Amino acid sequence: MELALTPFAGFGVGYLMDRLLGTLPLFTIIWVVLAVVGTFVKLYLHYDAEMKAHDAASPWGRARARAEQGAAQS
Repeated sequence: MELALTPFAGFGVGYLMDRLLGTLPLFTIIWVVLAVVGTFVKLYLHYDAEMKAHDAASPWGRARARAEQGAAQS
């Protein structure tokens, strides 16, 4: 849903700006591109944080964290 609605909202904002300023395709294209890029950046950062949390909670993640902590204390 987020992947579909965010670019659509960007299209709406850009289209309204273009209609008000008389620059029809310029702001529409800019807002749609910003919406798509922003959506994928948000999805990537959320995925990365979830995977780091999942890895830290796993047995191999805890062992690595303990090893890194021990190396830092030495």
